[in-house]
Amino acid sequence: MSEYHTSPGQPPPLGNRWVKRFLDRHPDILAKKQRMRDLKRRNAENVQDNTDWFSAFHEVCTENQIPDETETARPVTPPPPTDIIFTTPKTVRGTQRLVDHIQEEILKVADVPADLVARINQLNHGAQTQALEAKKAMLDLHESDLAKRMRKLNDNVSRRHVFSGGLLSIEECRHIVDNRETERLEKEKQKEERE
Repeated sequence: MSEYHTSPGQPPPLGNRWVKRFLDRHPDILAKKQRMRDLKRRNAENVQDNTDWFSAFHEVCTENQIPDETETARPVTPPPPTDIIFTTPKTVRGTQRLVDHIQEEILKVADVPADLVARINQLNHGAQTQALEAKKAMLDLHESDLAKRMRKLNDNVSRRHVFSGGLLSIEECRHIVDNRETERLEKEKQKEERE
């Protein structure tokens, strides 16, 4: 590199990988270039250092009889009543899930009077019935909307007269065809006479 400093011309431009190679050769400069957060992350990536530190910490705790905070179970307290917010289930499946959850909670609680369990079961059954009825009403409404749309489509179709009646015999059909044929022939005669 000294030849570049002593030569009379301009030094050659640095390549794209020159900085990376230089920093790879001098890791202390690389450490200064990086941010402190990146250094902390890099040092924490060494798993062996972490396991050694935790094992030494555990040994010190056991020698000095310091209780480990991670091993002591934290007492479970019920949440405050303002935090419990029940939402009304909006589907039959949601109602079924809620009923199943209530049944599980009743089984967990000891010394529940039998009449209370019976009343809760009646409420659960009523909720399921109401959910099924609401679903049926929704389906009926959908079917009535579908029928209205079909009627509207039928009204938009051109009005043609259709023969309505009971069963026709073959003789009656032949008679109808003959009458139409005679009517057609008469119309042709009248047309010829006009001409």
